[in-house]
Amino acid sequence: MMEQTTIQELIQIKYILMVIAALLAVLVVGKLCGVIGNLINNWRAYSDSRIRVAAIDMFDRAEYVELEKFLQEKLILFPNNATAIYWMARCNLSSSNIEKAKEYFMRLKALEPSWETEYVTPFLKEIDEKH
Repeated sequence: MMEQTTIQELIQIKYILMVIAALLAVLVVGKLCGVIGNLINNWRAYSDSRIRVAAIDMFDRAEYVELEKFLQEKLILFPNNATAIYWMARCNLSSSNIEKAKEYFMRLKALEPSWETEYVTPFLKEIDEKH
């Protein structure tokens, strides 16, 4: 009788340990997903920063051909990179490729609506006023 009670208690302990192990596994997987998400976000921010710094440098030196080539390569790898799209629009505007500039500004507006006021509208107004 006592052995039967001990076996029942061990079975209950086994199930409790299985539940604890499952909960721990869920917590570990959740934490790993968070870490991976942070790594991806940090990598994107770093990539955006590198694109921005290089684009500003080439833009300030009026190296529009080199800048366009650089940005085309980035947009092949990251087609929805707002920073690259913005600088591609600015590059085309400065190179007098007005229609292409408009296309890129409209693409940026659709991709990042929060950028519209500061990064899209002033340039579209400039295009409309000058052309």
